[in-house]
Amino acid sequence: MTTGTAVGEPAGDDVTDAGERVCADRADFGFFAHLSIYRFARPHVAGRRVLDAGCGTGYGAHDLALAGAAAVLGVDASDRAIAFCRDRYCHPRLAFETGDLMALAVPGPFDVVFCSNVLEHLPDPDPFLEAVRRLLTRDGLLVMAVPPVRGLGEWFGNLENPYHLTNLPPEVWRAKLDRFFTAVQGYSHGVEPAFIGADQQIRRAAVTSAAQFRFAAETLERLSGPLPTISLINVATGPRSVTLPRTHVEDTLPIAWVEARIRRDFGRLMAFKRRHGAAAA
Repeated sequence: MTTGTAVGEPAGDDVTDAGERVCADRADFGFFAHLSIYRFARPHVAGRRVLDAGCGTGYGAHDLALAGAAAVLGVDASDRAIAFCRDRYCHPRLAFETGDLMALAVPGPFDVVFCSNVLEHLPDPDPFLEAVRRLLTRDGLLVMAVPPVRGLGEWFGNLENPYHLTNLPPEVWRAKLDRFFTAVQGYSHGVEPAFIGADQQIRRAAVTSAAQFRFAAETLERLSGPLPTISLINVATGPRSVTLPRTHVEDTLPIAWVEARIRRDFGRLMAFKRRHGAAAA
């Protein structure tokens, strides 16, 4: 059940950080998109111990408890967020704690670690992933969602967000996860076709439920390309007994991004010169 602030009453920017955390009180497209990732994880949690790392305002951890998880621990770095979670959501298999994901210190083990739209907020995800590797059972899994960064446009867009400190393309996330896990499957995250307009844009105002989103297993090549996706989802299984060494892939900005930006800017320069020259003549 829920307690505390009535549903529909805004939680205020003190807990959402001006909207960076979504909240059930503001049931808009962003909220349903985030909730849909928890619904995607539901088949993995029944009867299992779950850590919701970066639980935000708690709606998702509560949803996983309702889905039949044996126990759910929600952890967030914000004292305000955790106080809100404890006031709002009550369930016999649900608990909340304040914690630093860069130095994760919670009692394990866990069967599932869920982490949605959190790792981009960390200056370095490696300490967190190392902690997850140690906390997971041998057959445990990580469900991770991050913003898609597949070109300089999306990269610059994330850099403009002061909360986003780590903005990596899909191939870099895959290389990183491969060091901690033996198998990784990526998924796209979209809406049902009925909510896509003739211009191929999502009709966000028409989306009123997490059930209106869909997920599809995809190859890394497709996830790294222009495939439309709201989030980049990875499900990692088989935590390694020893973390593999870091590779150069994790430190390389795809050269194709740079080439594409140079070609675009060069084309614009040449077009300007042609127009300017023709006008002068």
